[in-house]
Amino acid sequence: MSAHVSPSLTTVHLPISRIGTLAAETLMALVSGRFAETTMLPVELVVRRSTARLG
Repeated sequence: MSAHVSPSLTTVHLPISRIGTLAAETLMALVSGRFAETTMLPVELVVRRSTARLG
């Protein structure tokens, strides 16, 4: 989507496939009565033309 907007927008890239996998694993653990750990995944800031330095 950001490629079709002018100026191109700064976005945060999320590991969508990994999020889906972890969501399914968490759901299966909870349904089975097991403990589900909190997981933090890395994200990437994709700086484009909608962001500028201060000053």
